[in-house]
Amino acid sequence: TLDIGLTSEEDWFELIYGGKEHPTVYNSLSSLTLETGDIAYGANWEAIEDAEPFPFLSTLKVTGGYPFDDDLLFRGNGETLQNLHVPFSAIARGILGRFGVFKRSGVTRMNRVCTDAVTAADKEFIAANADTLIEIQVHGILKVSSSLVIMGDTDECHIYLAIYTAPTMSFLQHLEFATLVLDASHIFQVIVALPNLVSLACKISGCGPDIEAVPESERPRDLFAKYYPLSYKFRSLNVTDVAGATAEDIAHLAMLLAVVCPSFRAANVLPTLRREFSREVA
Repeated sequence: TLDIGLTSEEDWFELIYGGKEHPTVYNSLSSLTLETGDIAYGANWEAIEDAEPFPFLSTLKVTGGYPFDDDLLFRGNGETLQNLHVPFSAIARGILGRFGVFKRSGVTRMNRVCTDAVTAADKEFIAANADTLIEIQVHGILKVSSSLVIMGDTDECHIYLAIYTAPTMSFLQHLEFATLVLDASHIFQVIVALPNLVSLACKISGCGPDIEAVPESERPRDLFAKYYPLSYKFRSLNVTDVAGATAEDIAHLAMLLAVVCPSFRAANVLPTLRREFSREVA
């Protein structure tokens, strides 16, 4: 495992070429975290076209800027890389997907992709490129993973739901919104947009009019007629936190999902939340 802070292009060159001077160390490296600071996008890396710096990585985390216009960090490790954490900008700007990074690098074992929160610069880019963003944003980078974790604030909900429920994400089986708060309508939107989704983890707010507007005695029949089938594959909702939702809200939402998703099995709540709900009832 190696954690490195990079503040200049010189730092990057030293890191990339270090493998030639210390091949034993680099060849045994399985986990790499890079703190890149504010390095500009699109830096010129023509001088290191032949480099394959980290051939056996299984975990790669990049925080800060992502300066590459190609697949430099992924060369040679396609058969070992399993966990990837990259800046949101690397995906939203199409830097990785646009160049077909994973297709060219042969990544085959990826099982978890995580993106950082949206920055102010990302928001400006999204606003300026809304019409074409969906077409370029993942294009292969995430198609190799069945699991995605998305970081971000509640006020960015519309950005995430627009981008990550695009048709290119339909392969996803497991999705986690680490900080985003969803209500029932958002959860429905995600499930409908991702037909292969098996599990969703998120914070939830009050469950909204989809549940409360229907009298309890009529809910199963009414919901079945209105929504069935929402999904044949969705099995579990993992509630990581609540924002105004009660134990009854979660129970209502679980009932709704059980009615309209034939494979749904459970709404799982963290032990700390279960204890809080127990105190509420008491």
